[in-house]
Amino acid sequence: MVRDPSIVSPSLTGVTDLVGKRMMKTFAGHGTFVGEVVSYDKESGYFHVTYEDGDKEDLSRAAVQGGVRRFQQAQAK
Repeated sequence: MVRDPSIVSPSLTGVTDLVGKRMMKTFAGHGTFVGEVVSYDKESGYFHVTYEDGDKEDLSRAAVQGGVRRFQQAQAK
C-alpha cells in the first residue's frame, strides 16, 4: 500500500505529536469508532485513547500511529 505523504503528517513519531490527535479503530463485530489520544504513560509506553462512545483503552505507539493515519485519510476523502 502506498501512502500519500500529503495526507499523513511526517511528525507522527514523537509522543507529543500523537497526544491530542484523533484516530479510528475497527472493532470486530462492533464497527469503526473515532477516538482521541488523551495521554501517554512513560512507564508503560502506552497511549490512553478515549472513544466517542465512552470506551477507553491503552494502545502501543504503532497502533496509535496507524489509527491516526486512518483518521487523516478518511478526513481527506
